[in-house]
Amino acid sequence: MIDDPNKITLNTTTAIRLVLDKAASVDEAVELLKKYNIYFSGDVTCHFLIADATGRSVIVEYYDNGLQVVESDTDYQIASNFIAYNGLNIGEGYTEFERYLAVEEVLRDRNVVTMEECENLLNTIGVYDGETDKLQWSVVYNLTDKTGRIWPHRDTGESWDFTVLQ
Repeated sequence: MIDDPNKITLNTTTAIRLVLDKAASVDEAVELLKKYNIYFSGDVTCHFLIADATGRSVIVEYYDNGLQVVESDTDYQIASNFIAYNGLNIGEGYTEFERYLAVEEVLRDRNVVTMEECENLLNTIGVYDGETDKLQWSVVYNLTDKTGRIWPHRDTGESWDFTVLQ
């Protein structure tokens, strides 16, 4: 955790809710997050992939004693649990780089992927360590029509469709 005594500390779930409720763009989300300390339970830092309806996206990482913003040089942005800031590529020791490359292979040649293709891709790349399925849930957002789908444990038969309120 970055601990600035002049800032309020939020946990990751509260930070996500704050951004969803108060930020209308990537830039607003980043500026909002800069105002807070973020507490990561279990001393496991996480990153946020933030995108808006214009198609702009960034990855926000907490590294090197600060909030770091990772821009993409492509029309898409991928996050798969490794520190991307400054090209460090520091991973967790699972399959984060293989998962990244699998998504990149699908996205490299096209801008639009169907909901079903997203479901299949996310279910395929979710972490399974041979004994435990570490994929708890997946979500896909359609930033154009402001809808999404969420499903637990690779079970797309148990999915919920939703609309993002404005």
